[in-house]
Amino acid sequence: MLSDLLNLDALNLDAWTLFLAVVAAATIGLSKGGLQIASMFAVPVLAIALPPLVAAATLLPVLIAADVVSVVAYRKYADWRLLKVLLPGMLAGVGVGWLTASWVPVPWIMFTIGAIGLFYCVRTVLAPARTASSTRAGLFWSLVSGFTSFISHSGGAPYQIFMASQPILKLAYAGTTALAFATVNLVKIYPYWRLGAFESGLWQLSLLLIPVGALFTAIGIGLLKIVSEATFRRVLDVALFAISAKLMFDGIAAAL
Repeated sequence: MLSDLLNLDALNLDAWTLFLAVVAAATIGLSKGGLQIASMFAVPVLAIALPPLVAAATLLPVLIAADVVSVVAYRKYADWRLLKVLLPGMLAGVGVGWLTASWVPVPWIMFTIGAIGLFYCVRTVLAPARTASSTRAGLFWSLVSGFTSFISHSGGAPYQIFMASQPILKLAYAGTTALAFATVNLVKIYPYWRLGAFESGLWQLSLLLIPVGALFTAIGIGLLKIVSEATFRRVLDVALFAISAKLMFDGIAAAL
């Protein structure tokens, strides 16, 4: 019965862990609503109270549920020209992540991606004129995005390195991002299951968090509608800087 699935006593979690879980789900929702900067906090926030693998596995259903709301809201704005470049690379990146999951040095991968993102931000400040990246660059960064999304739910930085160079309006960005990451998160289900990640997930907690993620996705959608194009572009630049710095910090912390 649903009441049994949502039994808080059966979870045996303290109030602090539940609070962090709600905050993590809220950041996922805001991200899927179009405020990309929020997503970088989800797994690290819940990992304060739970092992990182448990946190990642628990949040994947929340990601997928929020993806549904985001896709419904933004699908008609997606730029299919960009998706034809992004999706093959991102799906290939998921495959690489699956094949290398048992030995890949995750901390150093996170640090390297963060360093590249920071370099891009500095270059953007010094030379603010934007030149659209090539299809080859798009395939490369989308592959890296799919890979880092698979290993740590942190595909945002390499994704934005490419997307920041594209002359794209905010709704087209939101629609393209919604479809790209919804596809990636669905594809991740099978390899996560084969690798045994779901055995560590707290599924009762996931069910409790899904409505939170959906609610904050709707809030993010509302906020995006009132943000100007120029402000949205600045938010993307700040998001790339913040995500990159966080990846570097997490990589160093995990390696110590």
